[in-house]
Amino acid sequence: MQNILTISNLSQIYKNNKSQIKALNCINLNIVNPGIYGLIGHNGAGKSTLLKCIMGLILPHFGTIQIFGNSNLKALDMLGYMPENFEIHEFMTGREFIEFVAALRNIQKNNLEIAINKLDKILSLPNLNQMIHTYSKGNKEKLLFLVSLMHYPKVLILDEPFTGLDPQTIYSCKKFILNYASLGNTIILSTHILEMVKDLCTRVIIINKGEIKKHINILKENNLEQIYLDVVGDKK
Repeated sequence: MQNILTISNLSQIYKNNKSQIKALNCINLNIVNPGIYGLIGHNGAGKSTLLKCIMGLILPHFGTIQIFGNSNLKALDMLGYMPENFEIHEFMTGREFIEFVAALRNIQKNNLEIAINKLDKILSLPNLNQMIHTYSKGNKEKLLFLVSLMHYPKVLILDEPFTGLDPQTIYSCKKFILNYASLGNTIILSTHILEMVKDLCTRVIIINKGEIKKHINILKENNLEQIYLDVVGDKK
C-alpha cells in the first residue's frame, strides 16, 4: 500500500531580528490509511506552519514531504486547503472568485456547477452574485470550504475551520466530512476544539513546540483532554 502522506525530518526556522525561532523541529509523520486525523496543539505550537509546508505555501529549510509517493509540489491537484487566516478578493463576487479558483485547477464548467449545487445543499451558500466584501465571516468561510473541495481532493486540509459558522451549518459540515472520509479520502483537521476532534477523528496528532509529541488512536481513549494536558503541560 502506498503511503498517503510521508513527512521526513521536516524543520522550519523563522528569523526574528538577530534570533532564530524553530517553528518545526525534525517532524516525522507517516499516514498510511485514509481517515480523519486531528492535529491539536496550543497557539504557536506549529500546526499552521506544518499545514502550510504540506501545501507548498512555505518551503521548509530541511526535510521532505511526499503525497502518494510524489513531491507535495507535484501533487497539489490531490490536495485541498482551507486556511485559518484568509485573504480573498473582496471586490470579486462570490461566483467570480469560485470561477477564478476553478480555472486555476482546470475544472470544467459543468463539473463546477455540479460541485456548487451539491455543496450549496450542505452549506446554504450566500448569494454568489454579491461582492465578497459584503459577506459575513461565516459566509466567507463557506466560500473557502467550497473552493477547497470543488476538485474533490484525496487529501483535504482544514486549518481551524468553521469558527464563524452557525450550529446547523457546522452539523451539516461534520456529516459531509464523515461521509467524505468514508469514500476513501483523508482529512487533516487542525482545531482547538477537542469536542470536534472527538466527534470526527479516528486518530489524533499532538504537536508542541514544533515537535510531534504523541499519536493517539482516539477509538481506544476516553480522556483526550487529560492526555493532551499531560503531553503539553505548561505551554510557557
